[in-house]
Amino acid sequence: MTEELYINGNYIELGDESKIGLTIQVNDISNMSGRNGSFSNEFKVPKTKNNQIALEFCSGLNSNSKVPYAKNICRYIQNGIEIVSNGIAIVNSYDGGFKIQVTTGNGSPFELMAQRALSDIDFTDLEETWTMAHVIAANANTEGIIYPIIDYNGASLTVRQIDVRRLMPAIFAKTILDRIVEAIGYTYSGDFKVEKFADLLIPLFSDANQTLDFPIQITASAAFSPDLSASPAEAPFVYVGVLDTRTTDSNAQWTYGDALLGYNYLPGWVFIADISNQHGFELSLPYTSTGTGQITVRLSFLTFVGSFLFPEPTIKDVVVAAGSSGIITMTENQFLNFGDIVSVTVCSSIQSDTITFSDASYLHIDRAQISDHAVFGTVFPIAVNMPNIKQADYVKLISQKYNLSFQTNEYSKNIAFTSFKKITENMPVAKTWSGKMDINKINIEFTIGNYAQSNVFQYTSDESVNFGNLLQSGIISIKNETLPLSQVVVQSPFAETEMKTKLNGLDVPYINKYDVITDSFNLATIPRILYLDKQNLASPLVYLDGSTTNSQSNTIPLCYFVLPDKSNLGWANNLLENNYAELQSILNNVKKITAFFKLNIIDVSEMDFSIPIYLDVQTPKMQINGYFYVNKISNYMAGKLTQCELIRL
Repeated sequence: MTEELYINGNYIELGDESKIGLTIQVNDISNMSGRNGSFSNEFKVPKTKNNQIALEFCSGLNSNSKVPYAKNICRYIQNGIEIVSNGIAIVNSYDGGFKIQVTTGNGSPFELMAQRALSDIDFTDLEETWTMAHVIAANANTEGIIYPIIDYNGASLTVRQIDVRRLMPAIFAKTILDRIVEAIGYTYSGDFKVEKFADLLIPLFSDANQTLDFPIQITASAAFSPDLSASPAEAPFVYVGVLDTRTTDSNAQWTYGDALLGYNYLPGWVFIADISNQHGFELSLPYTSTGTGQITVRLSFLTFVGSFLFPEPTIKDVVVAAGSSGIITMTENQFLNFGDIVSVTVCSSIQSDTITFSDASYLHIDRAQISDHAVFGTVFPIAVNMPNIKQADYVKLISQKYNLSFQTNEYSKNIAFTSFKKITENMPVAKTWSGKMDINKINIEFTIGNYAQSNVFQYTSDESVNFGNLLQSGIISIKNETLPLSQVVVQSPFAETEMKTKLNGLDVPYINKYDVITDSFNLATIPRILYLDKQNLASPLVYLDGSTTNSQSNTIPLCYFVLPDKSNLGWANNLLENNYAELQSILNNVKKITAFFKLNIIDVSEMDFSIPIYLDVQTPKMQINGYFYVNKISNYMAGKLTQCELIRL
């Protein structure tokens, strides 16, 4: 047998003590709360000259190498077959040899997701202005953003009309998954692409006062040098246009031109604060100028006192001589209240002076952005309004909801999702391992994991829903009197949602988010999930925005959490019934076989956990037959017996 190990692209020499054993697992039936990846034992590689170079002499006490502190990329090959193609190698210690452990398989993509939140996903291409036209146009969407009919507080009981200013967008759960997987360079396939997952929605809202770093950047798209002519009343200083600008601010808070509430003598860059918060400003203006006087670039902060706009004491000027060139820079920190104005303007002491700024000019603003700041008529930002969930946790919790396992193919960069129901359907194509089994080492157990007699699946309690009571919890019961009485095995970070009859007979989710007193979406609530249920209505729904109305009857995006005669999101109604029936049957009559098998490299490298194993083995002490789910392959080493855990289907 030949073995090859590469760390960070460097060949690692293996010795007699380098016994690499791989433990392979994707979904441990004994633990419903998570999903698993594969890993190796801790093995030792010798201190050879080659290995010292490859590992950057990290064994030296004076070494500055980062190898022991990094997740190093590795490959592992047996007999020419690459069984770890994009793994992670951790150098744990040194005692005359380097002790190393490798993680692989599912661990590889989920390492990439582990440190990223849902708010880190780029959704800017989906962002649009929150207007009636965009709300109605989104009704036809099957991915991206849609505005489902949700009562956030105060929807009419009897009148079939909805105010789009009180209707926030939701994002398709599939769109989130698509972008998570795409961002790490993978694709996905399998049971995530079927059934109701395509209709799963996550409303976009977060609690008031949550903040995220959300830098705003303004850059110049073109430079121009306008006339500096002015009336005598404006002498000796003349304000002129600064730049023709574009904006990357998602809420379009920056404008260009005479925008200071009619103060036409102050054209330039203008920023109107959309929240009260500390703001950091960094200005860089490469320029060229002509003339003989002085030119002043002024950073001004203006605030309202009553209904009057006044300049704050903090005004920063940079004065340059006309006829010079260079870069004007400014940095400033200022607390702005909502509605305060910041301007960047230019004034000249002589009317014949000119100044031109290059297209490398920019003004950066850094400030925290609260999630409920979106105002009707402006762009509704998506990322900042996502639930506060890590991307890896999002994939795991969706997998829990539909009882899915996932297996990574590092060659094709694909993550295959498989329902437990699919595993039982694959019995006709089961692989036979009868001839591989060592009949001398077999153990049968009648319990697995840390289950109880009552295993509870539930959502997170939200005080605004049924006074915090959980009504949609579900239970998998195991008929085993030796187990503890009860425990929670899965708790979703989402909350349940009440359904109410509103809008003249429509079933509508109720989320107590809108505060009618403060006229804002600032009531604290737990994130939600809903199923989309588009309908054509006999009696139209009237959309209104305070000035116009629009009647719609077709493809109205109704949605729900739990309704009669539907496929629902309650654990008791219908998630456990639809997705966990096969597993519950197994747990009620558990037979876990632990035995040793003569596996080869093909068995391991081509292992598909969605395909069951068939055994028909006769021994003097017991008879083993039937179909089995491979729960775990432990410490595989080529040429040696490998311990496997099998669960009888």
